[in-house]
Amino acid sequence: MIGGPGRSGTTLLVQYFTALGFDTGYDLDEAMTRPDPVSHGGLEHSVGRFLDQGREMPYVAKSPFFGRKLDKHIAEGVLRLRWCIMPMRDLSDAARSRLLASQRAESSGGDFDSQPGGMQAGLRDPRRQERRSAVRFYQLMHVLARHGVSTLPLPFPEFASDPKVLYDRLAPLLEAHSVSRGESAEALEKVVDLALVHKFN
Repeated sequence: MIGGPGRSGTTLLVQYFTALGFDTGYDLDEAMTRPDPVSHGGLEHSVGRFLDQGREMPYVAKSPFFGRKLDKHIAEGVLRLRWCIMPMRDLSDAARSRLLASQRAESSGGDFDSQPGGMQAGLRDPRRQERRSAVRFYQLMHVLARHGVSTLPLPFPEFASDPKVLYDRLAPLLEAHSVSRGESAEALEKVVDLALVHKFN
């Protein structure tokens, strides 16, 4: 599972694992072309469209909505979760990235409040978005801790630009699947576009 507060490279991780040949529910062409053109985010898997309908989740899955039902699904044995990758970004930068996505959508005739990867729950103030993201992140971590799910924190944007950081932080998972450093670096190079990583002062 790929969790975290969002706007921290989660879509890039789905693309990376797809390039490595993991089952993400997408082929590489889909993974590279389906993200939203404004926010460059996406590739989520809805728990409701899979587990609630008795369908099997892809081996690697990401969603900002896992937290609401995750505790129930793990407790009932509906979902077996071995790892949770937690990409993390400076909280202020993550909130400002959401604001930027919403502003770009609005300036091109879209809706500020419904832009994927944009501000959540009708928020306009990045500080309030920070608090919302922090609370949801804590709630997710609490569920993972209760169920003993191994978590792999991953710093963003560092992992996007440094194959060593990416491999070192994901080493337990990658080594368990016999992924070498070279294979990891090659997969990252195939999918990463550092021009999409916004830096804020």
